[in-house]
Amino acid sequence: MNKARDNLLEINDLAIAFHTDDGLVPAVSDVSFSVPACKTVALLGESGCGKSVTARAIMNFIEAPGRLEKGSIRLRRDEGWVSILDLNKSGEEMRRIRWKEISMIFQDPMNSLTPAYTVGDQIVEAIRLHRKLSEEEARQIAIDLLAEVGVPAPQRRVDDYPHQMSGGMCQRAMIAMALSCNPRLIIADEPTTALDVTIQAQVLELLRKTQRVHETSILLITHDMGVVAEMADEVVVMYLGRIVEKGPVREVFNHPKHPYTQRLFASVPRPDISRDTDLPSIPGAVPDHLHIPEGCPFRGRCHEEMKICARAPVEVTVSPEHTAACWLHLEDDS
Repeated sequence: MNKARDNLLEINDLAIAFHTDDGLVPAVSDVSFSVPACKTVALLGESGCGKSVTARAIMNFIEAPGRLEKGSIRLRRDEGWVSILDLNKSGEEMRRIRWKEISMIFQDPMNSLTPAYTVGDQIVEAIRLHRKLSEEEARQIAIDLLAEVGVPAPQRRVDDYPHQMSGGMCQRAMIAMALSCNPRLIIADEPTTALDVTIQAQVLELLRKTQRVHETSILLITHDMGVVAEMADEVVVMYLGRIVEKGPVREVFNHPKHPYTQRLFASVPRPDISRDTDLPSIPGAVPDHLHIPEGCPFRGRCHEEMKICARAPVEVTVSPEHTAACWLHLEDDS
């Protein structure tokens, strides 16, 4: 069996909501997708579309008032599948999975690193928790990783506390920690947001190298379509907590089928567009999660809206491995 074609992670019918005083706030609804072994899958969409909530669910980090409404997340191991959401959040099995099998580069590294410990101590702790190494060996690995992600003077900065580092430096330290145990899956939540262009390219190349050397899968969460085009094998487009389109990255980029995806791509600045020309934009604003429209969540902003859009769309196969949740393509469903 071809390992690269096996799914490492499978998410099925995932629904997560936040129970607030103002009412039930659905964050993720009926989300299903897979992450193949040794491949990169990108979750693409605007802020607030459910990308980060999905990522935190994979790490079993959903806390009150968030609640799992339904669905499953399964991780494949050599001995079989394990159901992540059935494990105790703070239990030993889940601790073994975090960092060793699944690691995460958090979107906000300043709040993800513990302020009372040096950056080096935190990386060393992650290494020694899962690898049988001495403190000296783990410290040297931490220094080498900090150098790889572009931290200057890593022998000195390894003893810095998070507050002594800039946001970009903390981001690089978080990436170093995520790589420290050679995990099977890396969840990268906006991994290059706080970095300049040069370091961004360096970090992306480091992720690619890690994938090649260690056969790592990557779940890349971003709103940067350039990063998706450069890094991903497959793309999952989300809007208001739902998947509206997914498929091979070249297929989706070259032939977007959902009106939201089409408008999203059209709004990207291009070198051939004059500075005097207004960029295409998506009309209206993303609805409040307490007032999601019935039927298609893109109703009211869609240039292709029809009466049937008052009903929830079904996922339609528009080409091999390429699907879109849109009534426009129902006749093409095979």
